Amino acid sequence: MYQKRLNQGLIFVSILCSLFIIVNFILNVNKGFNLLDEGFYLLSGAYPQDIKTQLTSYYNYTHLIMLINDNIVFLRIFSLLLNVGVILLLSVSLLNLTSDKNNKRVILLLLISMLPTSFISFIFPIVPNYNNFTVYGSITFYSVLTIAFTAKNKNMINLFMLLLGFIATFVFFNKFGSGVLLITLAFIACIIYSTTNKKSLAQSFVFLITGIIIHLLLFFTCIQSFKKFILVYKFGFQSIKMIESNHSIDLLLQYLKQITELALYSFYHYGIVIYSALILIVLQQTYYFFKLKAVKLTVSYSLLISFYCISYYNFININSEKMITLSSFYFSGVVLMFMISLINIFSISWRTLKQNQVIISLVLLLLCIPFITAIGTANTIYMQILLCIFVWMPVIILLSSVSSKSIMNTFSYFTITGFSLLSTYYAYTILKENPYGLYDSLPQQTHLTKINNSKLYVDSITNYIIENTQHELKKCGFKSNDFLVSLTDLPGLTYAVHARSPSCAWYFGIFKGSDKFTQFCLSLSKEIKSPYILLSSFHGQTPYFTESQLGAYFSNFLTNYQLCGEVKNIPIEGGACCKVSVNDIKIYKPRV
Repeated sequence: MYQKRLNQGLIFVSILCSLFIIVNFILNVNKGFNLLDEGFYLLSGAYPQDIKTQLTSYYNYTHLIMLINDNIVFLRIFSLLLNVGVILLLSVSLLNLTSDKNNKRVILLLLISMLPTSFISFIFPIVPNYNNFTVYGSITFYSVLTIAFTAKNKNMINLFMLLLGFIATFVFFNKFGSGVLLITLAFIACIIYSTTNKKSLAQSFVFLITGIIIHLLLFFTCIQSFKKFILVYKFGFQSIKMIESNHSIDLLLQYLKQITELALYSFYHYGIVIYSALILIVLQQTYYFFKLKAVKLTVSYSLLISFYCISYYNFININSEKMITLSSFYFSGVVLMFMISLINIFSISWRTLKQNQVIISLVLLLLCIPFITAIGTANTIYMQILLCIFVWMPVIILLSSVSSKSIMNTFSYFTITGFSLLSTYYAYTILKENPYGLYDSLPQQTHLTKINNSKLYVDSITNYIIENTQHELKKCGFKSNDFLVSLTDLPGLTYAVHARSPSCAWYFGIFKGSDKFTQFCLSLSKEIKSPYILLSSFHGQTPYFTESQLGAYFSNFLTNYQLCGEVKNIPIEGGACCKVSVNDIKIYKPRV
């Protein structure tokens, strides 16, 4: 009776954690605006026909959603619903991996345990974008794969293979490298399943390819023509060569370095926990020690508690610059639970061990998803782990209960509640102190301003930049949907003033080779004549572009353009967003 009440109390705490995070997020969904990433995603989705140099088609999917409602608050809520939906699907798929398949409450447990961790990823812009689409698509791919390998009705395998092909192709259009990798994994899964279940390999291949073809037909008939797709990808490959940070070999080397750093950092900071787990594996060989269940449970609890304490000590005053610390927290948690699960696996029969090999293989594949979704982007591995962080929670829970008679034991409840509490603390702290990667905290987002067709509360500096730029543009005769060549690193400013940006929404001024990249972008937009031009300078930095450089992009610039407005005296404290601190903005218009 006491254990039952304890379990109910622990799970009630987990439910409260999830409700607290959801309510807190919804209450603040209209606060904060990132002039960099979030603005880039919005501008790309608002005018997809202007994008000609992106090796991705995610902006077409975003545009379809924006046709329903382009209000930023709606788009953030839409992302929230997608997130929860993917978590629910993942929970259902993981339920098939547990030994207690008849206990329906497991779905609820997995769902509520993942919610707090999922909101940690919302420290980044959460309007629909290629990162989120890729993560959601990859998790859906994994969920369908897991259901396929654990389903009792083997006649459904052809449907599962069709879905795998469809989903992998969706990811391909959002992130080229990740999509190619998932399509490859789909064919490998098809071969493995056909071999182990004596199914026709040709039949499985046909349905997998059919899923790919169905998505291709839908995309090229309803979203983007095949001719334009080929043209955009051709320009996309050309533009990638101009940005050194996007070279595939450099990125792979960077990923390898970051993965090594993550492993070393986790081992250094949480080594005592890993050492203890290894010692347990050795001690389990002793018959009397392993038979003492009370001792085993006490040691497991002690490991978990020490892990929490060590983590909490290292996470005091966490901020966005400590992404490796947060990533290593979940990485170390998986290692710990993996070790504990090995203790159980080593003590069971060969038949059960063979069954658990499937579980462990699927878990390892799931752990690769953050790295799969990183392929093809300059984002760090640490950032991708945070974007995928809700994936790690069910893995920890699943591993903690591998080979147990029921997932509904006190240790599992304790694991769920402990991580829910810590994740809630981190999510609340980060959302409050660093919402959407902004400088100013959530309480400082107090100025109501109009951003395109939406109204948001933003910090004083962002409000100053947007409203003064709108005022200066109006004096220059600017009208909504006019073209604006923004040679700044603030694509969100272009979106906020309801302007269109030719060829590329973001000129990557922070990267080497941005001058060649900008010139290439503008060369693809020759049909756009006499656009407005924005220039900006930054505190302690040389302006990306000067008036003397504009002759390379616009013929007879000094003759055909005139300075018509300027936003000065932008406060130096904080900044408009996480990467730049704008000093002044100059506006040029074509001479009549």
